[in-house]
Amino acid sequence: MEQTRIIKMEERHVDEAACFIARVLDEPKEVTCQDLEDFLDWDDEEVLLLVVETGDGRFAGVAGVIYEEWNDTSTIEWIGLIPELRGQRIGTDLLDRMIEWTRAQGGRKIYVDTGVEEVKALAFYEKKGFSREALLKDWYRDGDDAVLLSLRVTEPRSG
Repeated sequence: MEQTRIIKMEERHVDEAACFIARVLDEPKEVTCQDLEDFLDWDDEEVLLLVVETGDGRFAGVAGVIYEEWNDTSTIEWIGLIPELRGQRIGTDLLDRMIEWTRAQGGRKIYVDTGVEEVKALAFYEKKGFSREALLKDWYRDGDDAVLLSLRVTEPRSG
């Protein structure tokens, strides 16, 4: 297993992260370097951007989650690794950090969407306790549906 580390995204990661999100994660909406630079300017309580680096400093993955104070929820924007690092629990470590960060913000739930055809991604989230909440027809583009999943990270408030 290759040595890796998870760190907060910095300016030096922006170009590689934007390319990775577009190419490897095949995001339907283009994420630009400017988008990531803008996110880096947000407060630490609003967004968590993580990068995975190999032991020799190579870019190997990215994760991002945004917190919405108005409804005490977070939304995972991206999570992904280079193929050779998958299956080594690094993705689970990224997800755990995003869940803990959401909890630390006072969040009650964390949401993520993924394509209905993304069987491995669905299994990954469901193994971590996420539940399917909705089918989003034509979410990414016509004919490309998504599943919205959520995980409660704190106990419901009574009253």
